[in-house]
Amino acid sequence: WEWCLNKYDNPMDVSVDNTDERRVLRGGAWYSEADRSRCAIRDWDDPWSGYYDRGFRCCATDSLSF
Repeated sequence: WEWCLNKYDNPMDVSVDNTDERRVLRGGAWYSEADRSRCAIRDWDDPWSGYYDRGFRCCATDSLSF
């Protein structure tokens, strides 16, 4: 599962905050059923929880290309 910035109950709100509002998880995990192992799958959990099947994606841009 991949943590997303979106709040589960208000997915259009992507503002940074420190509340305990539920966050979106996407994509399933290595042990998920086949129909739950795709990017369109959406689940949730509390932002303070942590499990071995949860992570996030790091990305970077080439600042010279802007």
